[in-house]
Amino acid sequence: CNFYLNRVEQLVIPNIQRLQKQFRSLGACIVYTEFGSMQTDGSDMAIWARRINNLGHDMVGSAVFPPFSDQSCRIDDRVGVNEGELIFQKSTSGPVNSTKMDHTLRVLGIQSVIVTGVVTEICVAQTTRELGDRDFNALVVEDACASMDETRHKSALEAIGITFGTVVSTDQAIALVQK
Repeated sequence: CNFYLNRVEQLVIPNIQRLQKQFRSLGACIVYTEFGSMQTDGSDMAIWARRINNLGHDMVGSAVFPPFSDQSCRIDDRVGVNEGELIFQKSTSGPVNSTKMDHTLRVLGIQSVIVTGVVTEICVAQTTRELGDRDFNALVVEDACASMDETRHKSALEAIGITFGTVVSTDQAIALVQK
């Protein structure tokens, strides 16, 4: 857990902020996802999330993945969403499956997506898979995502890079969008 928390604080949040600054300066589209449930009891979530919520209730008395009405589902305040930036609320690990992200990106003429976030082997990987399967060029920013431990993080990035997307650093992503 220390690896995750330290990485998010010291690397992920600052690198996402750098990417936001660059994208905003170019007037590029920025999209966020929030993970939660539209139902207060979580019944609309995927079975794996319902299982984890049941475990959370048994162990600590509350859901691990609360409903969207709970503030903990919101985008981290340090990232900060600006007016006009899109937020998709998803109830699955990948946003394409449970939102209109695919349609929206296509209408906006977007062909390449830079993916950041947490947890690398779950939501980041699934987002990349879904985008890749729908013919988007998906780039995962390795130093703007995190897992609970380094082994999982590196393994997920290796799997992503083999098939579904391209793994880049924040510096590489910024250089690519400047072209």
